[in-house]
Amino acid sequence: MFTAKPVSRFLVRHPMMMNKMGKQCISEMMKQQQQQHAKFSTNMISSFLSDSADIEAIDKHTRIQAFKDFLNKDNKISITKEEFLRLAQEKIKISREEAETLLQQFGSAADVLLLPENETLKDLVILKPNLITNRLLQHLNADIVEQEVEMRKDRLLQLEKELIPLRRVKEDCDKLAAKSVNRLLWGGFVYLVTQASILAKMTWIDYGWDVVEPITYFVTFSTATLGYIYFNFLKRDYSYEHATEILLHKKRLKFYKQVNFNFEKYQELVKEYNFIVSQIEANIKLVYGTVPLKCEELLHAIKEQALKEYQEGKQSSL
Repeated sequence: MFTAKPVSRFLVRHPMMMNKMGKQCISEMMKQQQQQHAKFSTNMISSFLSDSADIEAIDKHTRIQAFKDFLNKDNKISITKEEFLRLAQEKIKISREEAETLLQQFGSAADVLLLPENETLKDLVILKPNLITNRLLQHLNADIVEQEVEMRKDRLLQLEKELIPLRRVKEDCDKLAAKSVNRLLWGGFVYLVTQASILAKMTWIDYGWDVVEPITYFVTFSTATLGYIYFNFLKRDYSYEHATEILLHKKRLKFYKQVNFNFEKYQELVKEYNFIVSQIEANIKLVYGTVPLKCEELLHAIKEQALKEYQEGKQSSL
């Protein structure tokens, strides 16, 4: 086995052998570099071709999407197949075979509607299938909606007849409650004016500020205490608006109780009435897209009929 030192001595003593080995090493290194360069060039070309294919596919997809948007913006509902193929060839820059394939793909994705089994429509491409479908649904569901309205009309009429006397009683009680709360509010105003007048008289006429100052402190402190009690019970900061609403609600309940007005029953009837009306409006909107005036006219007619029957029944009872 040779060691490094004897080998180096051997090469020094035999320079021709050293030149020969050096040439072999250089040749081997150049060969390896050429192989690496060829491999790098091959990878770079493959990557470039792959990127080019991806760019071409993206560009084609963009042109197809633009063509689809062009068809959607068109005011026409349908065009012939030949016109579709021609437009596809012009807009997307594809062959006729590719355009035919694209047409079938559009049909499968429901972007267009194709009717190959219909002799009259087999050569047409319907560009707005949703519009056609909605019109068919409107035509088919119109009768169903009218039947449902007629079915619910009797219940609405009955509810309206029950609500008429309850509404009148409620309105009377609400007016009395509003007047009572209004009197309380004016009473509070009178109290504040009276308090200010008494404190002013005590300050400038009777005693002076040295005596009245502790009194005003306790008046202010009492007001803050009342505000804290208000918050502690209602879990809400004191405000005139909120206090008025609470007073009005309590007064209403008080007057309802005095006239034996069943407020819970009234709420249930109103809730059922509004629910039926919302269902009718939702069904009509589903068919027509909006709630037409016909629905409002129907509700108005029901109210008038219920009022008329209520008045007739009241007169007959007298």
